[in-house]
Parts: sequence; C-alpha cells; structure tokens
Amino acid sequence: MQRHPRLIATVFGALACVSCGSRSTLDYPILEASEPDPERPDYCGPPSGVCEVKRCDPPLRDGTHYQLCAPIDFATNPPTSGPHFPIWGLFKTYETPLARGFYLHDAEHSGVVLLYNCASLSTTECTELVSALESYVADAPADPLCVEPTRHRLLVTPDPLLDVPFAAVAWGHSLKAQCFDRDATDAFVAAYYGKNYENLCSGGIDPTDPESGIEPGCGL
Repeated sequence: MQRHPRLIATVFGALACVSCGSRSTLDYPILEASEPDPERPDYCGPPSGVCEVKRCDPPLRDGTHYQLCAPIDFATNPPTSGPHFPIWGLFKTYETPLARGFYLHDAEHSGVVLLYNCASLSTTECTELVSALESYVADAPADPLCVEPTRHRLLVTPDPLLDVPFAAVAWGHSLKAQCFDRDATDAFVAAYYGKNYENLCSGGIDPTDPESGIEPGCGL
C-alpha cells in the first residue's frame, strides 16, 4: 500500500490521542487478521411497528485493532463490537460504502452509524430512504465535543452486507428495520449516543477519498 503523508499523520494522531477514554488505540496490539467466527444469533427482540423494527443487544466483544484493510469476520450483522481498524471514518454521509472495520471504530467513539442497503428496494424506495437519512443527520444538533467541519457523531453509509434495508449501530447495540422509523431511531440515538467508554469526536479519515492515501476497497 502506498504511504501518504495525510494518512500517516492521521494514524499517528489517532495513536497519540490521550483523551480516548480508558481503553484507547494504545491498549491493543494491531493484528494482521481475525479468526473466523462461528455462526451466532443476532440477539434481537421481536419486530414491531410498520417498519418491523428490532432492537439487538449482542454480547460485547473486545475492540481489538486489526491491521488496516485486513479481513475481519464479524460476529453479527451489522457488527456492534469487536475487532476493527485502528483509525475511524470521518463522521459524514458517504455515497460509497465505508468498510465495517472503519465505522465500527466510529461506534466505539460513542457515535451512531446509520446504514442502508437498497438491494431489496425499488429505485424510488431507495431514493426516499437515503433522503430521509440525509435529512435526519442534517437536522441533528451540533455536538460540543466536535470541531468543525465535523458537527456531530452521526454517520450515514451504504452497507452492501446488511441483511435489512435500514440499521443503526452503536457500540454493543443495533436497530434493524425494513424501513426508516424516525421515532425508533430518535430513541436509539438518545439511549447510546455519547455514552460509550470512548467518548470523543476527533480525527478520522475518509477512506473513499482518493487523496486519503488508503488503498481503494480497503476492508470491503
């Protein structure tokens, strides 16, 4: 992988972070690859409402850091804890997928990740879903822990591996649904945003940016 000054600076900035809570990047070795996980249940409750919303609370797994772009086998779909990359994605709306190894680190930083997969939707349904998610993050209040241009720790990304049209992820928890339920999402964000053991809003990188220095398709 080609080295790039911007990427190197971001990685070392992450490693130097002293406000990352009691368990930070420095607490874990960076490993090259993960061992495959066995089949596990999603640990979800029964569906409710028009969107068939399910709340999922899988057992917590250690947030071990794996080598950037290394394959990771996640225990649930979507992942809610466990191995991830040593740097995290910028909190923004992505048009192309942000790999799970990045966005799971965003969740570890007490953010909430909003995911979608339009594979089972019509073009109109997909457009409406994406528009609703973009409006949701645009309406969210600013986070006092964030520094411009980052306003808050909400992130939107397509996830082609997602097995439902919409999901929200916080560290240790997820919300899965057949459509976007704003009230359920509000409750999920209120319950988990800013409340994990790493509560910070800093740094990050956009791996989908050709200028980031990260190999295209990293982690996908």
